[in-house]
Parts: sequence; C-alpha cells; structure tokens
Amino acid sequence: MKMLLINIIGFQVCWLGLVLKLPLAIPIALAYALWHLLMIADASERRLTALVVIAGILLDGSLTVLGVFQFAPEPLWLPIWLCVLWLIFATTLKHSLRWLWTRQRWLLPLGGLGAAASYLAGARLDAVELPYPLWITTLILTLCWTAFWWILWMGHDRHVARQSTGVEASDQNQDPRSSP
Repeated sequence: MKMLLINIIGFQVCWLGLVLKLPLAIPIALAYALWHLLMIADASERRLTALVVIAGILLDGSLTVLGVFQFAPEPLWLPIWLCVLWLIFATTLKHSLRWLWTRQRWLLPLGGLGAAASYLAGARLDAVELPYPLWITTLILTLCWTAFWWILWMGHDRHVARQSTGVEASDQNQDPRSSP
C-alpha cells in the first residue's frame, strides 16, 4: 500500500510540476523515474516503460505536427517536459493504474477519455494550446488514445504470452494480468 501511495503522489506531483514548467520539475521527475526503474520495476515493467515512452512521444509528436497541439516556445518536436512526463506516466501502469491496465474493457474507453482530460487540464494550465474547437480536440484525442491503448495493450499482451515459457516465476508474478 505504501508503494501504491508513493506511485500516486509521485506521478501527481511530477505531472503538476512538469505541466506548470517549474524550474526543478524535470530533474525531480527524472530522479523519481530513475528511482522507480531501478528500485521498483522488474524487467517486464522496464520494457513496458520504454514502449510507452517511445509510442507516447511519437503520438504526441504526430499530433503536434498535425496542429492538434501548439507549444510556446515552439519546440523542434516536443517540449522536453512532455517527454519526461511520458516517462513518469509509464511508471503508473503496473502500479496506481494497474486496475485499469489489467482490464481491457475499461482501459480503452477510460484510457481514451482520461488522456483527453489530461490534455484539456494541461491546456487550462497554459502548458499547451489547443487550436481546434474543444469538441473536435476532445474527439481526436479520445479516438487517438483509445487506439493507442488498444495497440499498446495488445502488443504487451502478445509479448507476455511469448515470454511466459521462458520468464522466471518472479517476473511472471509481476505481470499485471497474473493477478486480479
């Protein structure tokens, strides 16, 4: 329970600091992520983290190129704080978001809506500009994120299924679908 609270609070504090672009937010978030990956995460979670970070940065970068997001000052691809935010977010999937990650029927709609809500909150805090009408942006984000979560979950599910015969028992116990 203690680690779950640390994960919830750690993510929320880092999210807020990064979105508000506080001066020490990036180093604190990176230190938190490093601690999590070295002290808490197993090999399966570290692979999932890498996959989530890469996929999330590609998705956000694509949405930025397509004009769904605008950042000031305009970055070459994405602001560094948003890339770090992806790393922090990935630390929640097997911990504070485990309940969602382990249930695909909830992951897809709630993951899509939750992601859209997160960007709308970021826009209210002036972290990102959303130039399209709110309903169009919400629809685009919800659809993109629903697809993102489906692809990510299916990819991870297939990887776990392939690895299940060669993975140590301790790693299998850490997989989110190995327990209810």
